[in-house]
Amino acid sequence: MIPGGQKVSSEMYVTQKVDKVNPDGSAELLRTIDSVVTMMNDQPMPSQQVKPLIGIPLRVTIQKNGKVLDVKPVNAATDEALNKMIDAMQKQLMVQPGFPSRALKMKETWKDSSKISQETPMGTMVTDMKTTTTLIGFDKILGYDVAVLKVSVEVAGELGVGMGYINGTGRGNSFFSDVAGKEIRSFVDMEQNMDLSTPQGSTTVNMKISQKKEIIK
Repeated sequence: MIPGGQKVSSEMYVTQKVDKVNPDGSAELLRTIDSVVTMMNDQPMPSQQVKPLIGIPLRVTIQKNGKVLDVKPVNAATDEALNKMIDAMQKQLMVQPGFPSRALKMKETWKDSSKISQETPMGTMVTDMKTTTTLIGFDKILGYDVAVLKVSVEVAGELGVGMGYINGTGRGNSFFSDVAGKEIRSFVDMEQNMDLSTPQGSTTVNMKISQKKEIIK
């Protein structure tokens, strides 16, 4: 942990179930957050941003290539704050990269890009995300035959109008089972810098983020 900084960790358990497959080959998943545990400096802290979403099923429509088309609650939410959280979750899921429709060769690379517009207490943050993925090999993980993918991410955005800027890069690997049609494990390490302008002056916030995902069953 950087002196003067804070260390925050979050562990989330999610259940996903295929509800149906549409004639165009897309699938509709029921996705529910089962639990979240958040720690700050190794002490428990409330998960205010995620806690209201626990137990609320979302219907996620996903293309055959893995690209998310739509995310909406199974039951319409009447609470405005909850709707904003669902909207933020939708935007996070819809930026995940998909696969090309063609057969891939070893060392082949493909690119994805997306734009996210999200409301924050300091104004609307518009972020551009570019993802580069390369097939680097094959392995066996947790009993699954997987393709090993190298992933790199570039993020650049603006907060409000002249209120601040964000930029960052990330590197990691994804292990995807073509037969099972799902990601078995992934990890990405990111570093982001936020340059903020306030009435008190300018400040820079540095964030180092490690994200790991693994299927349980």
